[in-house]
Amino acid sequence: MAAARAIERYLVETFPTPPPGAPPAERDLTKALFDSGRLTEGQRLSAFALMLRCLDTPTRMVEGYRSNLRHPLSGQIEVTTDHGIVWPEVWQARHGWIAFAVTDRPDPLGEPGWLENAERFLLLRLRLAETGPLERLALETALVLVRLLLELKLLLASHPLPAALAGLLVLLLLGLAWLFRRRIGDGLQDWQLRRRLRHDPERAALHLYAALERWLHRRRLPRDRHETASEYGRRLGDGEPALRAALIPVLKAFNDCRYGPPGHSALAPDEALLHWRRIRRLADEIDWL
Repeated sequence: MAAARAIERYLVETFPTPPPGAPPAERDLTKALFDSGRLTEGQRLSAFALMLRCLDTPTRMVEGYRSNLRHPLSGQIEVTTDHGIVWPEVWQARHGWIAFAVTDRPDPLGEPGWLENAERFLLLRLRLAETGPLERLALETALVLVRLLLELKLLLASHPLPAALAGLLVLLLLGLAWLFRRRIGDGLQDWQLRRRLRHDPERAALHLYAALERWLHRRRLPRDRHETASEYGRRLGDGEPALRAALIPVLKAFNDCRYGPPGHSALAPDEALLHWRRIRRLADEIDWL
């Protein structure tokens, strides 16, 4: 076993892994060892096995698969033909076959970070021929997001102070967005209602009622599954005559548009916006929500 350790150390120290862009090594192992002084990974493994066999030490080359590629969500190990490797094993009577790496590279199975693992997994999936167009689009989008996060990770490592200040700014913006989330949501919903009324004015009553229902649901006043629109409106207006009076024309227009003859416009877009503003103003005045 001492001889195997010494040969491994000799090959690793004398014939290090060539850097990227180096001239290719000789294909003939003898010329590579004694003339060029450069060995590929495979040649180094072969030289290790041949040297030990010359010492009458049982040595064999083993093929198999080793992978640390995990599915980013399930954590399940993924094994493909890309993970095929070769390594030498030396026989020892007391312990059986003992594997050797014979490499100066870091452990290829060192556990990568989640982002690095996700990038490898996405690249592997994109190389598969059976990937459909929609799946490929989703994978490419996810790959762009993962690479952006990796760039952010490198920025944090190389420029900690500016990255920390940027992180604090992002946290501040998120805090402000959370603090004013109701106002922001109301603004977005108001814009959405206006857009729908502009593109589909004939169903203004339906769009108005749908906007009111979503607005109330966000304020934890949802419509029960068994309630009709009229029953829902009566429940909302209980104890508040002004609010009930504001809801009655909206509910009537909704029922007329929903169950009336086709093409019947029960409410004009401008009227729908007036009702929308009036109901929200009354809700604020009576502290209803």
